[in-house]
Amino acid sequence: MHRLAAVAAAGALVFGLAGSAVAGELAEPLPERPNIILFYLDDVSPHDGSLWNDPARTPNIAEHFVERGIEFSNAIGETPLCCPGRANLLTGLHTHNTGVIRNDALLFDPSEHIGKAMQDAGYASMYIGKYLNGNSSLSPQQWLEHDAGWTQLDVIKGVNGSFNNFTWHTKQGESQVNNVHSTQMVANAAVARFQQTPAETPIFAVLSTYNLHAPNRPMPQDVGDPRCAGIPRYNPPNYNEADVSDKPSGIRALPLLAEPNGWSLVRYCEEMLGVDRAIGQVIDELEAEGRLDNTLMLFTADNGMGWGAHRIGQKKTWPYTTPLPLYMRWPAAGWGDEARRINDVVSNIDLAPTFCVLAETCVLGPFAHGRTGPDGLSLVPLINGGVPNLARDAVLEAYYVNGGMSYAALRTTAAYDSDKRWHYIEYVNGEKELYDVVADEWEMTSVASGPAYADVVADLHARLVELRVDGIGQGSGEISITLDVTPNRSTDYSFEGDLGPFALDDDTDAALPNQQTFRDLPAGRYTVTRPPIAPWVPLDIDCDGVHIDETTVGRIAIYVHPGEQVSCIFTDTGPLPRPDAMVALTTAGPYMKDNLYQQIATTKQAVRRNGVKIGVSYDYQLRLQNDALFADSLIVRSERSGPSTVKVKYLFKGTDVTAKVSAGTFTLPSLAPGATAQMVIRLTIGTGTPLGSVFKATAFVSSATDPSMVDSARAVAAR
Repeated sequence: MHRLAAVAAAGALVFGLAGSAVAGELAEPLPERPNIILFYLDDVSPHDGSLWNDPARTPNIAEHFVERGIEFSNAIGETPLCCPGRANLLTGLHTHNTGVIRNDALLFDPSEHIGKAMQDAGYASMYIGKYLNGNSSLSPQQWLEHDAGWTQLDVIKGVNGSFNNFTWHTKQGESQVNNVHSTQMVANAAVARFQQTPAETPIFAVLSTYNLHAPNRPMPQDVGDPRCAGIPRYNPPNYNEADVSDKPSGIRALPLLAEPNGWSLVRYCEEMLGVDRAIGQVIDELEAEGRLDNTLMLFTADNGMGWGAHRIGQKKTWPYTTPLPLYMRWPAAGWGDEARRINDVVSNIDLAPTFCVLAETCVLGPFAHGRTGPDGLSLVPLINGGVPNLARDAVLEAYYVNGGMSYAALRTTAAYDSDKRWHYIEYVNGEKELYDVVADEWEMTSVASGPAYADVVADLHARLVELRVDGIGQGSGEISITLDVTPNRSTDYSFEGDLGPFALDDDTDAALPNQQTFRDLPAGRYTVTRPPIAPWVPLDIDCDGVHIDETTVGRIAIYVHPGEQVSCIFTDTGPLPRPDAMVALTTAGPYMKDNLYQQIATTKQAVRRNGVKIGVSYDYQLRLQNDALFADSLIVRSERSGPSTVKVKYLFKGTDVTAKVSAGTFTLPSLAPGATAQMVIRLTIGTGTPLGSVFKATAFVSSATDPSMVDSARAVAAR
């Protein structure tokens, strides 16, 4: 076992469920379990505290957090994106264990999280404000499941960035809110919910604002406030970096920013005036109720932000944007009698375990994938002086949906080296970065390729391999790889990687299957690569479960948890357009047009209905077009996946042609170049279709002249 792994093994003993492993390590006994109030911002860089440390602008934040709080100066968010960051906070799990790899509320499992655990421990648990992106896709039944995890779930439903005029979802019903800024709404709702909570009942509350997320709308009274007019621009050494030759290709491709003298903070400052006023309103209410002294208050954000670093504008998808602000204060425990700084590297996955320990009877877990407890560690012994560090050698960072620039990274902690010196990054396309953040605080020069650092790179790479599967657990799972819409040019399509070499072809070659399944795989991470074969190159990789995709080389990394069945479909593109399948929910469209034989696809070729009901039939409009330069007939066949209780029917001009489509023999009349024909895919949801299930009906259209020319469209129904 190498050095980092040995330290990590020791660190695993620090946190135990319900805090039993922590209690004996505290330097001082703590007061009775506190109220816990989390002031949760959106898209905030910690590197310029001028947005919140000036009492003239933000008196409440300055007084309660900056002047008398504990600052974690090396706090990071594991995945710098809204939904993944919130899932990290709520579960204490790595992103590869939450499965929330992108901004999609449907990916979050509401069956176990810190809100539910605190509620079960006797707290009034509340989530108020911005929730999970894409929550308008949740069905009424799914909303009930999310509601059940909280005493109160008062959240904005719908479009991200809804500062004004939004739908307000509560367990009691939904309403339209106009002419109230969403940040003010968060404060008003928090005060009302606190007043409804009996004095003897402790409160756990996540108070989540849209600030400082684009489109950056301050409260109306704060626009043009003179207190913000003179705030200095954000202009650290790495702002608009001139020489990015050491950076990965995605950064090298970025142009210099139009503002060479620093990123303007005026708009953010105006937003923070309203945020501070809302925080002050909540703190005043806690004080009026006699709760403030025994309240742990936190000031943090869901993820960091670029603000011009290394030419990154208001973006957050890079490993340089994982740092986030984190302050805490708990008067009754002496946490924040005076300003204090903790420099060890900590993660947002550590917050849920910390809250659970302080709640005393809280148990966080087990989780759906079999993880018995969180991946993060309680910060209590670190704050309370019981240990010099958490005995964890490194903290994981990962981003999963950035094409060739998806990455996994780690930052070393004080348990690895007292200086917390290294930030190591591996991109899915093979590029690497290594920064000595002691000598190079602003990460101006990567030393990953330096011969003197070869041993460091090797050691950190080995540790990162372990961290990438941390917490997945013991057991086995299954992976299915399908080659979908693969033009047959008398060429077999070879795959390689952790599953070993294998070959697939489409249905036109009887000697080869178009799918291969690997069963009884030990839980873990598996890479699969399908190199391009000219002129056909991988276009898209569609997987169930967490994956990294890099479409230019057809590479995926699949995370398999115990008992999990993961299926992935590769699709390809080439230069010769022939059939084109398009799908829409209504006859008026818009149709999702995506000819797989264009060089660049415009959008994913599927439409989805959520919250479908038993006994109801749903029509999907299928438009087929001949994109050849000559008249051609098109052959339609189908595949389906999902519950057998869902019935699928294909209609052409009102005639049921399901049998022919299922047999792959239904042929449309000859179409002129550019001509279209219309069909209907009708899904009927039968009795017994389980909640949470997804049904997919895929229509494949091929050229009668050249059957290897295939396109597809997919109708998706989510129960």
